[in-house]
Amino acid sequence: MANQKYKDTVFRTLFNDPKQLASLYHAIHPEEIVLPEDIQINTLDDDLFDSQKNDLSFLYKKKSIILMEHQSTKSQNLPLRMFFYLARLLEKGIEHKAMYKTKLLKMPAPHFYVFYIGRGMQEDEDTLDLKDAFEESSDDLNLRCHMINITYDAHRRILEACQPLHDYSFFMQRIWENRESGMSLDEAIRKAVEYCFDHQILADYLEKYREEVADMITWKWNEDEALEVRAEEAREEGALQKSLEIIKNMLRMKLPYDTIAKSTATPLDEVMRIAREQNMVY
Repeated sequence: MANQKYKDTVFRTLFNDPKQLASLYHAIHPEEIVLPEDIQINTLDDDLFDSQKNDLSFLYKKKSIILMEHQSTKSQNLPLRMFFYLARLLEKGIEHKAMYKTKLLKMPAPHFYVFYIGRGMQEDEDTLDLKDAFEESSDDLNLRCHMINITYDAHRRILEACQPLHDYSFFMQRIWENRESGMSLDEAIRKAVEYCFDHQILADYLEKYREEVADMITWKWNEDEALEVRAEEAREEGALQKSLEIIKNMLRMKLPYDTIAKSTATPLDEVMRIAREQNMVY
């Protein structure tokens, strides 16, 4: 059984290295000459959102601050999370008194990237905007996340441009395929590790982290499944609430109970229970 207290990820440990980040950032911006010495990692190590961590962040040539997240769910709240991550990074990197000086305080320009791996995104790239979350239209503040699909496809441009990312995506795809063939999660991970190690895919990484890989993937896998279950429960709760409102409206119209039951696919005794509970018996 994997250690459930292990809360790091393969993606985070794989790219928590200037050389690997240089390869990844160059794949996003092929027009740039990106060298490992251009990168200064400043990833937040403390937990911010329950068990969620800021996956990766770094200063690029001291003029840009790059925040990266890896996700298997296309959450609409990623821009908000990135907003808080950026605020914390700036808070830690800027002397408090400097904010009160009259001279303009220059800061590195922020850029936000989310690497998506899963089956809920068909396009290669997409964007998510913080301003879409506001109750009314406002251009006074925005934060744009660039979503990049890294689900395994041998011809996906971003994977062709970055070998470590290609190998990571292939490794995760191998685990999914093993799971779909009926293997337990532990066996699926073990078989994927063995295959990739034998075929020199992430071989150096797997040799270094072989003991921890199963823990990292199992923790992340279980967390993602828990999030999916909660989302499904919320959808079901919403559907039930909508059905209840329809039944109550039909009761107000004094439609026959059996008509309400058939129209809403609700057992007659449940319709009667709702009628009694709402004092709508007629």
